Amino acid sequence: MDEQTLIFLGPSGCGKGTQVEKTKEYISGHDSERKIIELVMGDLFRDFWKGEGYVEDLSRDVMLKGDLQPSFLQINLWSNFLLKNIKGNEHLIIDGSPRRITDLRAMESAFGFFKRKRPTLVFLNISREESIARLTKRAELAENPRPEDSDTELISKRYDWFLESVMPVIEEIKNNDMFTVIEVNGEQGVEEVTQDILSGLTS
Repeated sequence: MDEQTLIFLGPSGCGKGTQVEKTKEYISGHDSERKIIELVMGDLFRDFWKGEGYVEDLSRDVMLKGDLQPSFLQINLWSNFLLKNIKGNEHLIIDGSPRRITDLRAMESAFGFFKRKRPTLVFLNISREESIARLTKRAELAENPRPEDSDTELISKRYDWFLESVMPVIEEIKNNDMFTVIEVNGEQGVEEVTQDILSGLTS
C-alpha cells in the first residue's frame, strides 16, 4: 500500500473517531510494516486544557461557549505534533483539521514540506438534527459527559460554525487538484459508512 495521508472532516457527531479506527485497521492489515501517525485535533485541545494558565483559560472559555478555536492556536498545536512525530514514510491520519481556510493554507505548506503526496479528504456529512441527536445520546450514555456534548444550543452553534468555517475548506479542497475527496453519507450505518470510505480509498 502506498503512503496514505487522510483528513477526516465532518460535523460534530458524524462518527469521525469510529471511522478513523476502522480505517486504521484496514491500513494496518494491508501495510503492517509502516507506522500510522494519528493527529486528533480534539485530543490535542483536551491535552492543552489540562494545563494551567491564561492561554489555557481563554481557550477553555471558547470551548464552553461552543465557538471555534482561533486559527493560530490550532495551527500551533498540530504543527508541533507533526514536528515531533513525523519521521518519514508513515501513514498520517488527521481527525478534525483544517477548520478554516487559513488552517488549510498552513496544512498545504506542511504537506509540501513533509513531501506528503496526494492527501485524501474523507468528508462525513450529517444534518444538524443528526448531529444534535447523536451527541446528546452520547452525553446521556457517558459516565462523565463532555460539557460540549450535553447542551443542544452549543451543539447547534458548533454546527453553525461548521457551515460557516469548515464547509468553505471542504469546497476549496474539492476544487484543488492536490487532493482526492471521498464524500460519504454519515447517516448510514457504521459498516455502510466504512465500506464507502474503503471503496473510495481503493478505487
